[in-house]
Amino acid sequence: MLHSAIPNAKYNISRVGDVSTFEFLDYGTEVMLDRNVYLVDVVKEKIRRVLKLDSIQGGKFA
Repeated sequence: MLHSAIPNAKYNISRVGDVSTFEFLDYGTEVMLDRNVYLVDVVKEKIRRVLKLDSIQGGKFA
């Protein structure tokens, strides 16, 4: 949708894991697309994988 609205805009795409970041250079804007099924963290613990409803640490960039 964004590309059709501004087809000649200069942009960069970067990917880290399931997150894609589109940086539109002419507009000083970044749009992040997260392909994660959950907007929470899934962590591996001794018992099994656990869904952490109060955490989004996995979405942080290094």
